[in-house]
Amino acid sequence: MAAYEEQEYNKPFSFRVWAKMFPFFRPYRRYFMVTMGLNVFLAAVDVLTPLFQSYAIDHFITKDTLDGLQPFAAVYVMMIAAQAASVYFSVHAATTIEMNVGRDLKWAQFRHLQALSFSYYNTTPVGYIHARVMSDTLRIATMVAWGLVDMFWAMLYVASVFVIMFWLDAGLAGIILMIVPGIALITVYFQNRMLYWNRRVRKLNSQITSAYHEGITGVKTSKSMGIEPDNDEAFWGQTAGMHRAASRSARLNAVYIPIILLFSSVASAIVLVRGGGMVREQAMQLGTLSVFISYAVIIFEPIQQLARLLSELISCQANIERVMDLLEQKPNVVDSDAVVARYGDAFTARKENWERIRGISCLRMCHSSTRTARNMCWNILICMYRRG
Repeated sequence: MAAYEEQEYNKPFSFRVWAKMFPFFRPYRRYFMVTMGLNVFLAAVDVLTPLFQSYAIDHFITKDTLDGLQPFAAVYVMMIAAQAASVYFSVHAATTIEMNVGRDLKWAQFRHLQALSFSYYNTTPVGYIHARVMSDTLRIATMVAWGLVDMFWAMLYVASVFVIMFWLDAGLAGIILMIVPGIALITVYFQNRMLYWNRRVRKLNSQITSAYHEGITGVKTSKSMGIEPDNDEAFWGQTAGMHRAASRSARLNAVYIPIILLFSSVASAIVLVRGGGMVREQAMQLGTLSVFISYAVIIFEPIQQLARLLSELISCQANIERVMDLLEQKPNVVDSDAVVARYGDAFTARKENWERIRGISCLRMCHSSTRTARNMCWNILICMYRRG
Protein backbone atom coordinates (compact mmCIF):
# COMPACT_ATOMS: atom_id res chain seq x y z
CA MET A 1 0.00 0.00 0.00
CA ALA A 2 2.74 2.44 0.91
CA ALA A 3 4.53 1.98 -2.40
CA TYR A 4 1.29 2.64 -4.20
CA GLU A 5 0.61 5.84 -2.29
CA GLU A 6 4.10 7.18 -3.00
CA GLN A 7 3.79 6.69 -6.76
CA GLU A 8 4.34 9.96 -8.59
CA TYR A 9 3.11 11.03 -12.02
CA ASN A 10 5.30 13.98 -12.96
CA LYS A 11 6.91 12.98 -16.25
CA PRO A 12 7.59 15.70 -18.86
CA PHE A 13 5.07 16.23 -21.62
CA SER A 14 4.89 13.27 -23.98
CA PHE A 15 2.80 12.80 -27.11
CA ARG A 16 2.94 9.04 -26.54
CA VAL A 17 0.94 9.40 -23.35
CA TRP A 18 -1.68 11.56 -25.04
CA ALA A 19 -1.80 9.20 -28.02
CA LYS A 20 -3.28 6.57 -25.70
CA MET A 21 -6.38 8.75 -25.46
CA PHE A 22 -6.96 8.97 -29.22
CA PRO A 23 -9.27 5.90 -29.34
CA PHE A 24 -11.57 7.77 -26.94
CA PHE A 25 -11.36 11.02 -28.95
CA ARG A 26 -11.71 9.55 -32.44
CA PRO A 27 -15.49 8.91 -32.40
CA TYR A 28 -16.07 12.64 -31.81
CA ARG A 29 -13.60 14.06 -34.33
CA ARG A 30 -16.48 15.75 -36.15
CA TYR A 31 -17.27 17.79 -33.05
CA PHE A 32 -13.58 18.66 -32.70
CA MET A 33 -13.53 19.96 -36.26
CA VAL A 34 -16.68 22.00 -35.68
CA THR A 35 -15.48 23.67 -32.51
CA MET A 36 -12.00 24.36 -33.95
CA GLY A 37 -13.45 25.87 -37.11
CA LEU A 38 -15.84 28.06 -35.15
CA ASN A 39 -13.02 29.24 -32.91
CA VAL A 40 -11.10 30.39 -35.98
CA PHE A 41 -14.08 32.59 -36.81
CA LEU A 42 -14.42 33.78 -33.20
CA ALA A 43 -10.74 34.72 -33.06
CA ALA A 44 -11.15 36.68 -36.30
CA VAL A 45 -14.16 38.56 -34.89
CA ASP A 46 -12.31 39.38 -31.66
CA VAL A 47 -9.36 40.70 -33.66
CA LEU A 48 -11.49 42.73 -36.08
CA THR A 49 -13.76 44.36 -33.47
CA PRO A 50 -11.22 47.11 -32.57
CA LEU A 51 -10.81 47.81 -36.31
CA PHE A 52 -14.55 48.43 -36.56
CA GLN A 53 -14.25 50.86 -33.67
CA SER A 54 -11.34 52.56 -35.41
CA TYR A 55 -13.40 52.97 -38.58
CA ALA A 56 -16.27 54.46 -36.59
CA ILE A 57 -13.97 56.98 -34.87
CA ASP A 58 -12.20 58.08 -38.07
CA HIS A 59 -15.29 58.24 -40.32
CA PHE A 60 -18.11 59.28 -38.00
CA ILE A 61 -16.78 60.87 -34.83
CA THR A 62 -13.73 62.73 -36.16
CA LYS A 63 -15.51 63.92 -39.31
CA ASP A 64 -18.72 64.66 -37.37
CA THR A 65 -20.96 62.97 -39.92
CA LEU A 66 -23.45 60.12 -40.08
CA ASP A 67 -23.01 59.33 -43.76
CA GLY A 68 -22.67 55.56 -44.22
CA LEU A 69 -23.59 54.81 -40.60
CA GLN A 70 -26.53 52.55 -41.48
CA PRO A 71 -24.57 50.08 -43.68
CA PHE A 72 -21.75 50.11 -41.12
CA ALA A 73 -24.17 49.37 -38.27
CA ALA A 74 -25.84 46.59 -40.29
CA VAL A 75 -22.51 44.88 -40.97
CA TYR A 76 -21.47 45.27 -37.34
CA VAL A 77 -24.75 43.83 -36.05
CA MET A 78 -24.55 40.87 -38.45
CA MET A 79 -21.00 40.18 -37.29
CA ILE A 80 -22.05 40.23 -33.63
CA ALA A 81 -25.04 37.98 -34.41
CA ALA A 82 -22.78 35.54 -36.25
CA GLN A 83 -20.40 35.63 -33.28
CA ALA A 84 -23.24 34.81 -30.88
CA ALA A 85 -24.38 31.90 -33.06
CA SER A 86 -20.80 30.61 -33.32
CA VAL A 87 -20.40 30.73 -29.55
CA TYR A 88 -23.61 28.72 -29.15
CA PHE A 89 -22.59 25.97 -31.57
CA SER A 90 -19.01 25.92 -30.29
CA VAL A 91 -20.16 25.50 -26.70
CA HIS A 92 -22.61 22.80 -27.79
CA ALA A 93 -19.85 20.88 -29.60
CA ALA A 94 -17.40 21.23 -26.70
CA THR A 95 -20.03 20.11 -24.19
CA THR A 96 -20.82 17.09 -26.36
CA ILE A 97 -17.12 16.17 -26.43
CA GLU A 98 -16.79 16.58 -22.66
CA MET A 99 -19.86 14.53 -21.79
CA ASN A 100 -19.16 11.70 -24.24
CA VAL A 101 -15.44 11.36 -23.61
CA GLY A 102 -16.07 11.37 -19.86
CA ARG A 103 -18.78 8.73 -20.23
CA ASP A 104 -16.63 6.48 -22.43
CA LEU A 105 -13.65 6.71 -20.07
CA LYS A 106 -15.78 5.86 -17.04
CA TRP A 107 -17.42 2.94 -18.83
CA ALA A 108 -14.07 1.57 -20.03
CA GLN A 109 -12.60 1.72 -16.53
CA PHE A 110 -15.65 0.17 -14.90
CA ARG A 111 -15.72 -2.65 -17.42
CA HIS A 112 -12.00 -3.27 -16.95
CA LEU A 113 -12.32 -3.24 -13.16
CA GLN A 114 -14.81 -6.09 -13.37
CA ALA A 115 -12.25 -8.20 -15.25
CA LEU A 116 -9.37 -7.65 -12.82
CA SER A 117 -8.35 -10.26 -10.27
CA PHE A 118 -8.90 -10.09 -6.52
CA SER A 119 -5.21 -9.31 -5.98
CA TYR A 120 -5.62 -5.86 -7.53
CA TYR A 121 -8.31 -4.94 -5.01
CA ASN A 122 -6.24 -6.38 -2.17
CA THR A 123 -3.39 -3.94 -2.92
CA THR A 124 -5.29 -0.88 -4.22
CA PRO A 125 -7.45 1.30 -1.96
CA VAL A 126 -10.99 1.81 -3.16
CA GLY A 127 -10.61 5.56 -2.77
CA TYR A 128 -7.81 5.65 -5.32
CA ILE A 129 -9.91 3.68 -7.79
CA HIS A 130 -12.80 6.07 -7.21
CA ALA A 131 -10.53 9.08 -7.80
CA ARG A 132 -9.36 7.67 -11.13
CA VAL A 133 -12.82 6.81 -12.38
CA MET A 134 -14.38 10.11 -11.30
CA SER A 135 -11.90 12.97 -10.71
CA ASP A 136 -9.18 12.06 -13.23
CA THR A 137 -11.71 11.21 -15.92
CA LEU A 138 -13.55 14.49 -15.41
CA ARG A 139 -10.35 16.52 -15.66
CA ILE A 140 -9.26 14.77 -18.87
CA ALA A 141 -12.64 15.34 -20.51
CA THR A 142 -12.70 18.99 -19.42
CA MET A 143 -9.17 19.64 -20.65
CA VAL A 144 -9.80 18.03 -24.02
CA ALA A 145 -13.16 19.73 -24.60
CA TRP A 146 -12.35 23.22 -23.32
CA GLY A 147 -8.62 23.58 -22.64
CA LEU A 148 -7.39 22.59 -26.09
CA VAL A 149 -10.03 24.74 -27.78
CA ASP A 150 -9.21 27.79 -25.65
CA MET A 151 -5.49 27.25 -26.32
CA PHE A 152 -6.15 27.13 -30.05
CA TRP A 153 -8.16 30.37 -29.86
CA ALA A 154 -5.48 32.13 -27.77
CA MET A 155 -2.69 31.23 -30.22
CA LEU A 156 -4.70 32.47 -33.20
CA TYR A 157 -5.71 35.65 -31.41
CA VAL A 158 -2.21 36.61 -30.21
CA ALA A 159 -0.61 35.92 -33.61
CA SER A 160 -3.32 37.86 -35.48
CA VAL A 161 -3.15 40.85 -33.13
CA PHE A 162 0.59 41.27 -33.56
CA VAL A 163 0.28 40.93 -37.35
CA ILE A 164 -2.30 43.74 -37.44
CA MET A 165 -0.34 45.95 -35.03
CA PHE A 166 2.82 45.66 -37.13
CA TRP A 167 0.75 46.39 -40.22
CA LEU A 168 -0.67 49.56 -38.65
CA ASP A 169 2.53 50.87 -37.02
CA ALA A 170 5.66 48.73 -36.66
CA GLY A 171 7.34 51.08 -34.17
CA LEU A 172 4.49 51.12 -31.68
CA ALA A 173 3.91 47.38 -32.12
CA GLY A 174 7.61 46.74 -31.46
CA ILE A 175 7.38 48.57 -28.13
CA ILE A 176 4.48 46.37 -27.03
CA LEU A 177 6.29 43.29 -28.30
CA MET A 178 9.30 44.15 -26.10
CA ILE A 179 7.10 43.69 -23.02
CA VAL A 180 6.06 40.17 -24.01
CA PRO A 181 9.35 38.43 -23.04
CA GLY A 182 9.04 39.87 -19.53
CA ILE A 183 5.48 38.58 -19.32
CA ALA A 184 6.62 35.18 -20.60
CA LEU A 185 9.45 34.85 -18.05
CA ILE A 186 7.24 35.87 -15.13
CA THR A 187 4.50 33.53 -16.34
CA VAL A 188 6.86 30.57 -16.65
CA TYR A 189 8.28 31.27 -13.17
CA PHE A 190 4.91 31.44 -11.46
CA GLN A 191 3.19 28.76 -13.52
CA ASN A 192 5.86 26.17 -12.71
CA ARG A 193 5.43 26.79 -9.01
CA MET A 194 1.65 26.89 -9.17
CA LEU A 195 1.74 23.67 -11.20
CA TYR A 196 3.81 22.00 -8.49
CA TRP A 197 1.41 23.01 -5.73
CA ASN A 198 -1.65 22.14 -7.82
CA ARG A 199 -0.23 18.66 -8.30
CA ARG A 200 0.26 18.44 -4.56
CA VAL A 201 -3.36 19.46 -4.03
CA ARG A 202 -4.62 16.79 -6.43
CA LYS A 203 -2.45 14.10 -4.86
CA LEU A 204 -3.62 15.02 -1.36
CA ASN A 205 -7.20 15.19 -2.58
CA SER A 206 -6.87 11.63 -3.87
CA GLN A 207 -5.54 10.53 -0.49
CA ILE A 208 -8.38 12.32 1.30
CA THR A 209 -10.93 10.66 -0.99
CA SER A 210 -9.39 7.28 -0.20
CA ALA A 211 -9.32 7.95 3.56
CA TYR A 212 -12.90 9.20 3.53
CA HIS A 213 -14.13 6.16 1.64
CA GLU A 214 -12.21 3.73 3.83
CA GLY A 215 -13.46 5.50 6.95
CA ILE A 216 -17.09 5.22 5.91
CA THR A 217 -16.99 1.66 4.59
CA GLY A 218 -14.94 0.50 7.58
CA VAL A 219 -17.02 2.28 10.20
CA LYS A 220 -18.06 -1.00 11.85
CA THR A 221 -14.44 -2.00 12.33
CA SER A 222 -13.55 1.46 13.65
CA LYS A 223 -16.35 1.41 16.20
CA SER A 224 -15.65 -2.13 17.31
CA MET A 225 -11.96 -1.34 17.84
CA GLY A 226 -12.55 2.13 19.25
CA ILE A 227 -10.12 3.89 16.91
CA GLU A 228 -12.31 6.90 16.03
CA PRO A 229 -9.80 9.37 17.56
CA ASP A 230 -6.96 7.91 15.48
CA ASN A 231 -9.03 8.14 12.29
CA ASP A 232 -10.00 11.70 13.13
CA GLU A 233 -6.40 12.74 13.73
CA ALA A 234 -5.18 11.12 10.50
CA PHE A 235 -7.97 12.68 8.44
CA TRP A 236 -7.33 16.09 9.98
CA GLY A 237 -3.64 15.83 9.10
CA GLN A 238 -4.45 15.05 5.46
CA THR A 239 -6.95 17.89 5.11
CA ALA A 240 -4.55 20.30 6.82
CA GLY A 241 -1.85 19.34 4.33
CA MET A 242 -4.20 19.97 1.41
CA HIS A 243 -5.21 23.31 2.96
CA ARG A 244 -1.56 24.41 3.15
CA ALA A 245 -0.86 23.37 -0.44
CA ALA A 246 -4.00 25.09 -1.77
CA SER A 247 -3.19 28.25 0.22
CA ARG A 248 0.33 28.31 -1.21
CA SER A 249 -1.04 28.03 -4.75
CA ALA A 250 -3.59 30.77 -4.05
CA ARG A 251 -0.89 33.11 -2.71
CA LEU A 252 1.22 32.59 -5.81
CA ASN A 253 -1.81 33.34 -7.99
CA ALA A 254 -2.58 36.44 -5.92
CA VAL A 255 0.92 37.79 -6.65
CA TYR A 256 0.99 36.74 -10.29
CA ILE A 257 -2.24 38.40 -11.45
CA PRO A 258 -1.38 41.94 -10.21
CA ILE A 259 2.04 41.70 -11.92
CA ILE A 260 0.36 40.86 -15.22
CA LEU A 261 -2.08 43.73 -14.74
CA LEU A 262 0.86 46.04 -14.03
CA PHE A 263 2.53 45.08 -17.32
CA SER A 264 -0.77 45.65 -19.14
CA SER A 265 -1.09 49.10 -17.58
CA VAL A 266 2.50 49.94 -18.52
CA ALA A 267 1.84 48.90 -22.12
CA SER A 268 -1.31 51.02 -22.23
CA ALA A 269 0.56 54.02 -20.80
CA ILE A 270 3.32 53.69 -23.41
CA VAL A 271 0.76 53.50 -26.18
CA LEU A 272 -1.08 56.56 -24.86
CA VAL A 273 2.08 58.66 -24.48
CA ARG A 274 3.73 57.75 -27.76
CA GLY A 275 0.55 57.30 -29.78
CA GLY A 276 -1.00 60.49 -28.38
CA GLY A 277 2.05 62.44 -29.54
CA MET A 278 1.79 60.89 -32.99
CA VAL A 279 -1.90 61.80 -33.21
CA ARG A 280 -1.11 65.38 -32.18
CA GLU A 281 1.58 65.55 -34.87
CA GLN A 282 -0.93 64.01 -37.32
CA ALA A 283 1.38 61.03 -37.85
CA MET A 284 -1.36 58.65 -36.75
CA GLN A 285 -5.14 58.70 -36.89
CA LEU A 286 -7.15 58.73 -33.67
CA GLY A 287 -8.90 55.50 -34.68
CA THR A 288 -5.56 53.71 -35.09
CA LEU A 289 -4.56 54.85 -31.59
CA SER A 290 -7.80 53.36 -30.22
CA VAL A 291 -6.92 50.04 -31.89
CA PHE A 292 -3.52 49.97 -30.19
CA ILE A 293 -5.03 50.86 -26.83
CA SER A 294 -7.60 48.07 -27.16
CA TYR A 295 -4.95 45.55 -28.13
CA ALA A 296 -2.52 46.70 -25.41
CA VAL A 297 -5.20 46.20 -22.75
CA ILE A 298 -6.39 42.82 -24.01
CA ILE A 299 -3.32 41.16 -25.52
CA PHE A 300 -1.74 40.06 -22.24
CA GLU A 301 -4.84 38.18 -21.08
CA PRO A 302 -4.70 35.55 -23.87
CA ILE A 303 -0.91 35.32 -23.39
CA GLN A 304 -1.52 34.62 -19.72
CA GLN A 305 -4.31 32.22 -20.62
CA LEU A 306 -2.06 30.42 -23.10
CA ALA A 307 0.67 29.94 -20.49
CA ARG A 308 -1.86 28.72 -17.93
CA LEU A 309 -3.39 26.24 -20.37
CA LEU A 310 0.03 24.91 -21.35
CA SER A 311 0.76 24.25 -17.68
CA GLU A 312 -2.62 22.56 -17.24
CA LEU A 313 -2.01 20.50 -20.38
CA ILE A 314 1.26 19.21 -18.91
CA SER A 315 -0.42 18.66 -15.55
CA CYS A 316 -3.33 16.79 -17.15
CA GLN A 317 -0.85 14.22 -18.42
CA ALA A 318 -0.65 12.91 -14.85
CA ASN A 319 -4.41 12.26 -14.94
CA ILE A 320 -4.02 10.34 -18.21
CA GLU A 321 -1.18 8.30 -16.73
CA ARG A 322 -3.32 7.37 -13.72
CA VAL A 323 -6.28 6.36 -15.89
CA MET A 324 -4.13 4.37 -18.30
CA ASP A 325 -2.34 2.74 -15.36
CA LEU A 326 -5.70 1.33 -14.34
CA LEU A 327 -6.74 0.34 -17.85
CA GLU A 328 -3.39 -1.37 -18.49
CA GLN A 329 -3.57 -3.53 -15.37
CA LYS A 330 -3.59 -7.22 -16.28
CA PRO A 331 -5.59 -9.82 -14.31
CA ASN A 332 -3.54 -12.56 -12.69
CA VAL A 333 -5.98 -15.27 -13.78
CA VAL A 334 -6.85 -15.27 -17.49
CA ASP A 335 -8.99 -17.78 -19.35
CA SER A 336 -7.38 -19.50 -22.30
CA ASP A 337 -8.61 -18.82 -25.81
CA ALA A 338 -10.16 -22.28 -25.97
CA VAL A 339 -12.18 -21.64 -22.79
CA VAL A 340 -13.35 -18.23 -24.03
CA ALA A 341 -14.29 -19.68 -27.43
CA ARG A 342 -16.43 -22.38 -25.81
CA TYR A 343 -17.84 -20.72 -22.70
CA GLY A 344 -17.47 -17.01 -23.45
CA ASP A 345 -16.13 -14.41 -21.04
CA ALA A 346 -17.58 -12.43 -18.16
CA PHE A 347 -19.49 -10.08 -20.48
CA THR A 348 -20.51 -12.37 -23.35
CA ALA A 349 -21.26 -15.70 -21.73
CA ARG A 350 -22.22 -18.65 -23.93
CA LYS A 351 -24.56 -20.37 -21.51
CA GLU A 352 -25.71 -22.90 -24.05
CA ASN A 353 -22.28 -24.55 -23.82
CA TRP A 354 -22.14 -24.68 -20.03
CA GLU A 355 -22.23 -28.17 -18.60
CA ARG A 356 -25.10 -28.86 -16.24
CA ILE A 357 -23.96 -29.01 -12.63
CA ARG A 358 -25.32 -31.90 -10.57
CA GLY A 359 -25.62 -31.08 -6.89
CA ILE A 360 -27.14 -34.17 -5.26
CA SER A 361 -24.66 -34.07 -2.41
CA CYS A 362 -25.62 -30.48 -1.80
CA LEU A 363 -29.20 -31.53 -1.04
CA ARG A 364 -27.90 -33.58 1.86
CA MET A 365 -26.09 -30.51 3.21
CA CYS A 366 -29.40 -28.65 3.37
CA HIS A 367 -30.48 -31.00 6.16
CA SER A 368 -27.32 -30.40 8.12
CA SER A 369 -27.69 -29.05 11.60
CA THR A 370 -24.87 -26.54 11.03
CA ARG A 371 -26.13 -23.12 10.06
CA THR A 372 -23.03 -22.32 7.98
CA ALA A 373 -23.42 -25.54 5.97
CA ARG A 374 -27.10 -24.81 5.33
CA ASN A 375 -26.32 -21.27 4.10
CA MET A 376 -23.60 -22.59 1.81
CA CYS A 377 -25.99 -25.17 0.45
CA TRP A 378 -28.68 -22.69 -0.41
CA ASN A 379 -26.17 -20.42 -2.14
CA ILE A 380 -25.03 -23.30 -4.31
CA LEU A 381 -28.60 -24.24 -5.15
CA ILE A 382 -29.43 -20.68 -6.10
CA CYS A 383 -26.37 -20.57 -8.38
CA MET A 384 -27.39 -23.89 -9.97
CA TYR A 385 -30.91 -22.61 -10.51
CA ARG A 386 -29.69 -19.43 -12.24
CA ARG A 387 -27.36 -21.40 -14.52
CA GLY A 388 -29.90 -24.08 -15.29
